[in-house]
Amino acid sequence: MSNIANNPHHDSCPDYTLDVFQTLRKTFVDKGLTEGEAVNTLKGSWEAQNAIAKARWDQQEIERLEIEAEEARRAEEAAQLRKAAELEEAEAALKEERKKNRAKYLPVSAGVGMPDRPTVRFPSSVLQKLRKGDYVDLWYATDAGLTAMLQDVGSVQSQRLAVERDEDGLITYVPEVTLKASKALVRDEDLAWDQFPMAYMRLIPAMRDAGWESDRVNMFAKFWSSLHLHPWATALDSTGVDRHALLIYQAEQRRQWHLIVQNDHTVPDLTVINEFALHRARDEAMKQWQEKRMVQMESRMTAYARTQQAADSGRSRPSSNRRDRSDRRDRRDRRRSASPSSHRQSRPRSRSRSGSRSRNKRDFRSGAGSSPVFPPCAVCLGRHRHADIGNCQEKRTWDDKHTTVSQRHSGALTLIAGNKALCGDWNATRGCTSTSHPERHVCSGCSSLKHGAQDCPRAQPLSA
Repeated sequence: MSNIANNPHHDSCPDYTLDVFQTLRKTFVDKGLTEGEAVNTLKGSWEAQNAIAKARWDQQEIERLEIEAEEARRAEEAAQLRKAAELEEAEAALKEERKKNRAKYLPVSAGVGMPDRPTVRFPSSVLQKLRKGDYVDLWYATDAGLTAMLQDVGSVQSQRLAVERDEDGLITYVPEVTLKASKALVRDEDLAWDQFPMAYMRLIPAMRDAGWESDRVNMFAKFWSSLHLHPWATALDSTGVDRHALLIYQAEQRRQWHLIVQNDHTVPDLTVINEFALHRARDEAMKQWQEKRMVQMESRMTAYARTQQAADSGRSRPSSNRRDRSDRRDRRDRRRSASPSSHRQSRPRSRSRSGSRSRNKRDFRSGAGSSPVFPPCAVCLGRHRHADIGNCQEKRTWDDKHTTVSQRHSGALTLIAGNKALCGDWNATRGCTSTSHPERHVCSGCSSLKHGAQDCPRAQPLSA
């Protein structure tokens, strides 16, 4: 049923006595009613229809008001939900803001002053690696590493991001200050020995705070302390090879441990010292020390040769001037005197001076370069200069009389027959007095058990 457009309560009954309703009255008069009865019948019919229309209108109004009330209620509920959602969103944003900028919203600890000494705190990039259980270089825990990472806190650089490729070649974004510090990174094996204990003692509590399991933290603490207290750490070693070997061993073992844990899903015990790997690390330390010593010797020899060359050049110029003056004097004497005796006396004197100078010059040159200054190579036994003496790949000895009996593989010295590992110190100038590996005390030049390569009869003699 259609809705009523106009309110029937405002309608009034028509005057049916008017001429306009005469035709309508005639309908009832023809049925035997009088004019008055016809008017009353029409009026009663209108009033009955008006009453029905009023009832429908009233019902329609009730329904409309109910609909409007329901719509208003729903609108109010939607507004309240929107307001609650906005409030919840604002609270979540504030919570995230407090979490992101925690230091900004920390309450002031009234009455608590600043500490006497600066607190050691690792930057977020290092803490993130520790939380993931990744390998962290000890350098970040040294004074130099902490200073490099923390000196730019709050600067514009600490806010900027830089592009970096990880080990898998994937592009990652890291803080620019972190990338800057990583370029100054010193690998574990290249640290100074006095940096090692301070670094691992700082890293152990950081690992614990990052959520590492206690058994792993204890394993690393025992591993580092055992190396710190190793006999090589306190040995009388002016070269530093023993302590450098411990640093190399620590770095290699720890990197290998992380790779095994990530790829093989097994957790080896680092506290079990691998003697073979430890001596291999010592061979590597000795190789690096010898290479450094070679560079120093070459530098000193070059400086000495330049000094002697400058001195020789300074002596030769005055001699040449004196010879020129002598020649001019001889020519002058010949012009002044026709006597041939004066001419003969002047010439031998000039030759004697020149010959003496030439002999002195030849003697100096022969004395400066007559004998090699390098120790024999452990492989080819030659004293000549090597491009990389720690990785000599010669197949024949220096004089081409013998086939080499040893070889270098990744810096390690081994016998070609049987691939037996040899002691690098035993075959170096430093020698080895250890009794823990007598089977490795074999000459790398002739396989003798009585001497090392430095005393091998096949080695190039100093006079060769």
